[in-house]
Amino acid sequence: MGPKKQRPFRAISSFQKRREAIIQARNKGSIPPDLHKALMNQVKQGLLSVMDVEVKSAVWKDGHISLRDKNEKVIQQTGTILLATGFNSAMPGKDWLTPVIRSHDLRCAECGYPIVSQSLQWGPGLYVTGASAELEMGPISRNISGARQAAERIVNSL
Repeated sequence: MGPKKQRPFRAISSFQKRREAIIQARNKGSIPPDLHKALMNQVKQGLLSVMDVEVKSAVWKDGHISLRDKNEKVIQQTGTILLATGFNSAMPGKDWLTPVIRSHDLRCAECGYPIVSQSLQWGPGLYVTGASAELEMGPISRNISGARQAAERIVNSL
């Protein structure tokens, strides 16, 4: 995530090659070994359930949270704290953003992601961060370090 990794990414001029570099850099999340061991002990004891599923909605009713899939089928029901993480690697907000892109003639790469300036400006007065800035920011764009760097770029350009 440091400059040593970011410089080679920024030297890539092809948006297609940048997309490939972003995909290659994406790894599943990681946790420290001691925490992993503690979690796996909880799973073995039946005190914790670890699932790798896509939750589309959560409904709170009668003191329980029902996790549901895209068909509204209950995946899991729990009454305890729920922690979930992850994201889809597709362009977020594409459904509502597509007409905006067309009406404002905003540039996008073949993959559908915005082509922005170094200051993360996509159009007049329109700046982006997060996933929308990843062709400029690189693989760090979706994390806190990327958000901080994106904010610095935007503020420094104003």
